[in-house]
Amino acid sequence: FNYQFQYFNDSKGLLYEGGKRAIKKAFYESYKSDNMPMDSGLIRIRFIVNCAGETGWFRLLAMDENYNEKVFAKEITNQLMDIAKGLDGWKTKEIKDQKIDYYQYLIFVINKGKITKILP
Repeated sequence: FNYQFQYFNDSKGLLYEGGKRAIKKAFYESYKSDNMPMDSGLIRIRFIVNCAGETGWFRLLAMDENYNEKVFAKEITNQLMDIAKGLDGWKTKEIKDQKIDYYQYLIFVINKGKITKILP
């Protein structure tokens, strides 16, 4: 295959060792919200998981509570990006017995500098 699949192209959902619980644990334990700017809104980090389970091509999109584009403080976005890049439990995906690259995303609901929810 010469293209990447979205994470939702099959019914397997989130392919991470330990599932969503492990991802939430990594962020809630590593993210430091003390003295953080009081930004609120949503931050989406999208990336590719390749056929070896390695990640790359990270992209960040941020928006306010009304879904308008927003620039968050670097103290917030840099932390989230660093933690996301450090996640190393991504599983490979197969279609017709062939390992493929796929897109994955994480969305963070931020309220006054604190993570209040992680999706999907």
